[in-house]
Amino acid sequence: MFNASDDWMSPIQAAVHRTISDRGGYRPPTVTVLHLIDELGEYLELNELRTHQNGSVMADQIAAVWLLSVCIANQFEAQLQTDDLLESSSRGSSIDEAIRQVFRSAGLIARVINYYDGAQWSRPSDDLLPLSQIIAQLHVALRVLADHRGLDLAAALASQLKSGRIWEQQAIEASFDPSTASCLLRFQTVAEASNCLFARSSRLWGAPDWQRRRSIVYNVGNIVPYFSRFCRAAEAEVLDGFVIAPQWLEPPSSLNEIALFFRNLLTALTRMDPGRSTCMTSDPLGQQWQFEFSRTRLFITVFSPLYKLEHPRYAQGTYILFQPEFSFSHHQIGNGSKQTLRIKAQIRAAFEKAGVEYHGELIDERQEAKVYILPHEIGASPVPWWMSNPEQDVLF
Repeated sequence: MFNASDDWMSPIQAAVHRTISDRGGYRPPTVTVLHLIDELGEYLELNELRTHQNGSVMADQIAAVWLLSVCIANQFEAQLQTDDLLESSSRGSSIDEAIRQVFRSAGLIARVINYYDGAQWSRPSDDLLPLSQIIAQLHVALRVLADHRGLDLAAALASQLKSGRIWEQQAIEASFDPSTASCLLRFQTVAEASNCLFARSSRLWGAPDWQRRRSIVYNVGNIVPYFSRFCRAAEAEVLDGFVIAPQWLEPPSSLNEIALFFRNLLTALTRMDPGRSTCMTSDPLGQQWQFEFSRTRLFITVFSPLYKLEHPRYAQGTYILFQPEFSFSHHQIGNGSKQTLRIKAQIRAAFEKAGVEYHGELIDERQEAKVYILPHEIGASPVPWWMSNPEQDVLF
């Protein structure tokens, strides 16, 4: 999630993000990859000519590849640490070695994006690197190319950002991007108000705007491609959650109404799941049951304005947050981590200090379905969303 300061970004990432935002938003990652490969092909043609006259053009090609790869990094919230390369020399390898590394890195980027957005379920390889590492390797090799040719890469990058040439060359218009979803800006107030130790720094994607006059099934159809991409990318790219913000013509007046909607939403998601999840056909109160989508086990948190202010799930709007099971491991919770008990104790202490209720007794039952929608009061019975009729696909 791009917060107000974007302080996780490197300077170049922030500059690219500002430029992209001013020009309507990001293109689909697959389009950007194709554009990047096209720019590399043009560079290779210029390199084979080996003339002195094409130096500025070569600098533009290298800068274009650099900036396009930064777009991809931004979309997957991959933090880059290669800005210092613009101020340093990188003549450690030959130009031929650098060219090989550039094309090797570009190929790996293409394979990763194809996996995240494609139809194949098998990963390209068991040791698939995260985009942050692959793009960093690409930038090192591009720096070597620029140094060997005596090109001013920093100036070329600045020129490209100012002119916007590479963005204008992308024929496909900007499209919805889950890393900049509008619901994330609204949900940011929830994250900032949370007493969870990791909420403020969480890396989130969001769903497209909910069409309140259309059915749950219609909206889920819009959500599934981005939710599936999230589930495939989340572990390698260290993403923490996916936010859905439903809208209603008549907002629900009780948690029971939210429970009905919630059951229908989960049912619709599993019916359209490309990973063919069967979790909603089994008992949510069964041993070790957990919601699953796109072959990813997910913990779900429902926030609502129906709760009182001191309730941990209070929010000014309704939000449904899906957190991959492995995101907790990233924060050293669960999965055998020695820090689990200490961190959980710190979280509970933070809630107590802030005067916010903590439903520890219900959480300690270790039946996830019971804590997806918390009751209004501590000690009250769980909200039995699993008892709602999954066939009532009403229009909201």
